[in-house]
Amino acid sequence: MATISWVIFKHHKKQDGMFNLKIRVYPNGTTVYMPTPIFTCDTSIQSYFSV
Repeated sequence: MATISWVIFKHHKKQDGMFNLKIRVYPNGTTVYMPTPIFTCDTSIQSYFSV
C-alpha cells in the first residue's frame, strides 16, 4: 500500500517568495515526488515545512 503526503522543499523557493507543493508517494520502499500546479506563500507554511 502506498503512503501519500504533501511536501515542500525549502530550496525550491521561487523569486516571488512562493513554494511549489509536491506530492510524495511512497510505494514499496521507493519515494516518488510529483509536482503540482499548487503554490503557497511563506505565511501558510509551518516551522517544519508542512502545510
